[in-house]
Order: sequence, then C-alpha cells, then structure tokens
Amino acid sequence: MTERENVQIALDGGIPEHTPLFWNGGQLMVSSVIGNMPVPGTKEGYDWWGVHWTACEEAAGAFAPTAGRPPVITDITRWREQVKVPDISGIDWEAAAARDTAHLDPDKVTNFYGLANGVFERIHFLMGFEETMIALAEEPEEVAALAETIGDFYCRIIEKVGQYYRPDYFTLLDDYCHQHGAFMSASTFHTCFGPVLKKIRDTAEESGMKFILHCCGRSETMLECFHQVGIRRLEPCQPINDICAMKAKYPDMSFMGGLDLQGVIDNPEASEEDLRAEVRRCIDSYSEGGRYVVFGVTLSMHDPAAYAPGQKMAILMDEAGKYKR
Repeated sequence: MTERENVQIALDGGIPEHTPLFWNGGQLMVSSVIGNMPVPGTKEGYDWWGVHWTACEEAAGAFAPTAGRPPVITDITRWREQVKVPDISGIDWEAAAARDTAHLDPDKVTNFYGLANGVFERIHFLMGFEETMIALAEEPEEVAALAETIGDFYCRIIEKVGQYYRPDYFTLLDDYCHQHGAFMSASTFHTCFGPVLKKIRDTAEESGMKFILHCCGRSETMLECFHQVGIRRLEPCQPINDICAMKAKYPDMSFMGGLDLQGVIDNPEASEEDLRAEVRRCIDSYSEGGRYVVFGVTLSMHDPAAYAPGQKMAILMDEAGKYKR
C-alpha cells in the first residue's frame, strides 16, 4: 500500500495499514489567483475585499488585519452598500491551475488549502471581531444574509477549483472556536452559518472533491453542529480536545490533527527528540480504530527549507516513517 492510499483510507473513514502523517502521503495545494489574503511573501497589502493586512514577525510572518485601519463594514445593517463582492470573471483559471500545480507530486494526495478565511472569519475581518460578536447577538438575520452572500461567492470559487485544479480534497478554513470553547452558541451557528457551511460542503462534493473543515481551538464543543450539517472530516483537532472521545462519539467522522503545536512543534526550544516523541505520542494515543491522520497547522509547513534533512518537517516525516514499522 502506498502512502497516498494510506492517507486516503484514513481520511475516508477506514482503518489504514499504518497511522499516516499527512505530509508523508499528502500535500497542500494553493492558488495564486484567490485574493482572500495578500500575496505570500509580501509585508502588507489589501485583499480583494478591501481589508488591509500586515505580516507579523511574532507570528513568523503570518498576516493579521492591520491595526488602526477603518473596517469595511461600519454597520451590519448597511453591509449591502458597504461590501463589494470580488469580481472573478476575468481570471484565467486554466493557466493559474497549470502554474500552481506544476510542482506537485502525483503520488501524493492533494488537499486544496487555498481558501483561507471562511465565512465567519471573513465577516469578522470585514467588520472587526468585537463588532461581529455584537452583530451576532443583536442582528443575527443580517449576519445570516451576509454569510449567505459570502458563501455563494465561495461556492463559485469552489466550482472553479474543482474544474481546473482537481484536488482530492478541499479544505475550508474557518475557526469557530478558541482555546477554551466556541465563539457562539449552537443556535447562533445554525441560524447564521450552518446552512451556508452545508451548501459549501455540498458544492465541494458535487465538484469532485471530498470536503474537510478546518477549525482550530476546542472544536469538540462544536462537533455536533458540524456533524449536523454534513461535516465528516475535521482538522486540525488540537490536543486540547479529547480526540479519542470525538472519534468514539462520531464513528462516521475522520480526524486530522493531534500534534501539540504550541507546546512542541512550533516551540523554538523543542529538540529533535521532542519532535520525534510528539509524533510517537500521537500515533500511540489516537490511532486505534483508524479514521485518523497525524497533522497540525505548523508555522513550518509552508517553508520549503523545513523539509531539508535534519529540519523540522523532515524530522516529523522521518519519525512517522520509522515508527510505523
């Protein structure tokens, strides 16, 4: 069995030959023409919704909305006049896909990871997090209407990704949770975001891709909500969650995650043995019954240098390959 097949079996609800580390049998795919964030490698810039971003040194160059800039939405009841949905009619998707996929390994699973800022995240980047929380409490119908508009736009992108990029999996990145729980109640989720998330999931599946939801934080607090709208694959499932309990409660779901990013993987003080021990801990802790892939959204995963021998990603991949034997 190949590493590609092994990853697919685990992601699709089966028991693999051995517990896979995603990067040994899989790869992330992004698009150069989706402007939900500034161009990678730049220090600052606008996305195609008009939000200004700045790369943060304390987050290893990751972007955050620039402090002090006025929000795009100043009043949730006026979002229809303040939000301009991006125009994608002039994009040459065929040329972009040829360019963006030329380096990919055909022997690895492809997971499209190029639509950062899901519907909830897009809203709070447009109007600020505190104002979004207030809007959810005071004007949920307006938030739901905005979410539907954003979701419909995302569905058009997803159809293009399925047609031209043709990945095996499509991941929507949308963090509904924080370190200790959910940002909203189940009722608010189902009012404002559940129908949109289901439509996005269905569009991805109908476009030939299997859908994965990315939700950082204590995602176990929202798992029933996700399951109710058809989510069957969830990542990155950080170890602040009871991953074994999640697997037991939802036997028709698969989970990616487990790696302790904050304490080990992205800790600059972590040794090589710390990294190797963390891979072994994940495999020992979460592999029973399959439906599990070792994974984590580490700051190193987009850094080509980290895959060189002796570097962080190479160490993780090497240990997973050795420990399976």
